[in-house]
Amino acid sequence: MSDNTYINDEVKEYLLEIAKWTKLIGIVGYIGIGLMIVIAFFTSAFFAMLPVAGAEDIPMSVFSIVYFLMAGLYFFPVNYLFQFSKRLSNSLERDDTTSFTDAFRNLKSHYKFVGVFIIVVMSMYAIMFLGLLFF
Repeated sequence: MSDNTYINDEVKEYLLEIAKWTKLIGIVGYIGIGLMIVIAFFTSAFFAMLPVAGAEDIPMSVFSIVYFLMAGLYFFPVNYLFQFSKRLSNSLERDDTTSFTDAFRNLKSHYKFVGVFIIVVMSMYAIMFLGLLFF
């Protein structure tokens, strides 16, 4: 592939539409992260009010910590996707190859993060399944 790849008007329109949708997904992701953080603050208080048998053994702050960790973990793919959207639309409006490259670097990072995360989760499931079989 050559260094100067030409993007025709039809492809440019598709990329602008992709940028709009990924921006929406990024914004909704940021809202989801905000909700996770709010839930993390109120989870321990909520569970403390519920009369659950055996719940006294588990500190309720564990649930808050889990929600904070989930929000922190969720931030990275959402941020990569939002940055992709922002840089892609900027690069197409200004015909800036550097922003265009940066946009796709963020998209690559997004998919890489999601792929590694899926491998880690599937590995954990496999280990738990094997543990259930042997114990």
